[in-house]
Amino acid sequence: MTQETRSREDELAAHLLALEETLLAQATRQDTARLDMRLADDVIEHGVSGTVWTKPAVLAALKDETHSARHISDFTVRLLTADVALATYRVRREAAPGGALAARLDLAASERALAPGVPPGHAAVGTIRGRW
Repeated sequence: MTQETRSREDELAAHLLALEETLLAQATRQDTARLDMRLADDVIEHGVSGTVWTKPAVLAALKDETHSARHISDFTVRLLTADVALATYRVRREAAPGGALAARLDLAASERALAPGVPPGHAAVGTIRGRW
């Protein structure tokens, strides 16, 4: 692996980490227009509970979410093809004020279709997320 290849992979990992962190941020989760821009129309998320979430369901559910801070750790990226990357990581959710949500640690995976020439964070950078 060349230094240039390693540098591009590091750039991609930093970019995808920033996208995932944006999706966990309260400002994004509580702003339907911002979230709508960040999620691909065909997004599918498999929740810890076993619920399968589509984009419309995510947008509706997050409007009324009791927010608690979330933090990403152990973030790694693997290119599956030239235009698809798989990010795996852990998400630690802090307990919400007043006990509305308990603290927990989830494993997560995000499959990203890499669309050339698309500005970072736009819907053409699709995502399929799974948590187990």
